[in-house]
Amino acid sequence: MPSESSRLRAHAPRSAGQLVAVVVWQMVPWAALCAGLAVCLVAFFSLIGSRSAELAEERRVAAQARVEEAVPVIAVSMTPTTLVDSIRLPGELKANESVTIAAEVAGNIVAVTPQAPFADNGQWVKKGTVLARIDDRDYRAALSEAAARLKLAELTLERSRKLAAGGALTQAELDRDVSSHQQVKAAHDLAALNLERCAIVAPFDGVINARHFALGTHSAVGAALYELIDIDPVKVRVAIPQADVHMVSALTEAEVMVDGIKTPFRGTKNYLSYTTHEMAKVYELELAIANPERILRPGMMVEAVVVRERKAGVLMVPLYAVLTNGQEQYCYVADGSAAKRKNVRVGRISGTAVEVLEGLTAGDRLIVKGQRQCADGAALAVTMAQGGAADMALSSGTILPGIVPVAKE
Repeated sequence: MPSESSRLRAHAPRSAGQLVAVVVWQMVPWAALCAGLAVCLVAFFSLIGSRSAELAEERRVAAQARVEEAVPVIAVSMTPTTLVDSIRLPGELKANESVTIAAEVAGNIVAVTPQAPFADNGQWVKKGTVLARIDDRDYRAALSEAAARLKLAELTLERSRKLAAGGALTQAELDRDVSSHQQVKAAHDLAALNLERCAIVAPFDGVINARHFALGTHSAVGAALYELIDIDPVKVRVAIPQADVHMVSALTEAEVMVDGIKTPFRGTKNYLSYTTHEMAKVYELELAIANPERILRPGMMVEAVVVRERKAGVLMVPLYAVLTNGQEQYCYVADGSAAKRKNVRVGRISGTAVEVLEGLTAGDRLIVKGQRQCADGAALAVTMAQGGAADMALSSGTILPGIVPVAKE
């Protein structure tokens, strides 16, 4: 039991310092509790921040992984075009006209003029140009003799007609003189013609392809003197199979490619034969090609691009863009950033492209590079072909018919 003195001290009045100490002493547990709570909160928020950073890094790594897994492809936008169904047929250029000029009278070859004795190889000449001349002295003498005989025959005939009119000459005698006059005149005309034939002239505009004589050579009748060719235009004949005759019959012109010359030439149809060759059983199509600059020469090998049909509103795709699985043919298009497989039905092939009859529509983004790495629904990293990128996308290095480069994504 507390003593009386203890009770007195308990109830004794306390100083201000004592009160402060008591209050502080009583607050110590609460302060410790608050400090502990603060430490816990700091630790908690630090943990949350660390976890958020880890989650962000995980998301970044996952996104990067998805990007790395996307198939890189190049695509082009499809638009309708005109299908030119054509065949390429080989041929050989021929001269428009080619003739061997032969001597029609016998004699020695003499100079036309001292400055230009005769036309030579490679020389371009006009129709009627004197190419060479045969010594005409004998023929001039023969013509003079024939002219004298003709004059005498004409006088004799005139006299006989007067006598016959007066009854002094019978009809039989007159007929004899008429016939004699005709014979003499024919001999005169032949002599004049032989003299004319001493001048060797060009029958048409052309180039001397070959000369077969030397100055002073004695030429016999029929001896070859020149080969003259006309090469403007030149001609080419190509063989048309029976299956294509109907479509080619309406053809008016065709493009002609010449080996060694990049620029194509336009050939105009001369004719399409109505009968076949006995051996090949093909029809002959002849084209004429204007050659004013004389670039083209007979014997050059060419290819005629003969158009069988033109069809508008057609979708054409590169042959390598069409994949095959058994009997199925399909393409991949970029649907957003995912691959989409589309089964297709193809038609005619033109060059390195093929007609798509079903399965694709205008505006589809056809994958032309990376399509073999695609699967339906696969993520894509799409680059749209444009300019040089389009060239790289296509194995031929050019934009094929029906493929239009668009902006790069």
